[in-house]
Amino acid sequence: MAAPLPLTPNTDDWPRLGDGRIDWDRVFEAKNGLIAQLNKASDAVSLRRAARLIVRQLFRRREDAAVRYRYLARIDTLTGDDAEAPGDRQRPLAEMLDDVIWLLRAVKTHRLDAAKTASLAQSERGPQAFPGLDRTTSS
Repeated sequence: MAAPLPLTPNTDDWPRLGDGRIDWDRVFEAKNGLIAQLNKASDAVSLRRAARLIVRQLFRRREDAAVRYRYLARIDTLTGDDAEAPGDRQRPLAEMLDDVIWLLRAVKTHRLDAAKTASLAQSERGPQAFPGLDRTTSS
């Protein structure tokens, strides 16, 4: 059994937009972004390892466990490491790469939509108050 993947770096170093939100387009599409890292794969095993590491980095919170597991299982299927679909092991690397990139772009779209929704919700609510500041005193 292979050694577990190391913990991933903190997202504090990821590119940001002017308002401080993560710039998901650059994270995924930049020349040194996540998708570019996948393009370095020389075989199905290295593609699978890179894709699994990216998914673990993107879905590392405890409450992300179910989603993380589903993405990891899907990557295993796409890269031919699925015991239930052994015929997929003969697929060309280029096809596997296209499928995994499509999967990650779907994650990117979800992240962009979630960021937009959060931004709209924040603007409708206004700035968050600190607990206790809105309480009136009864003097």
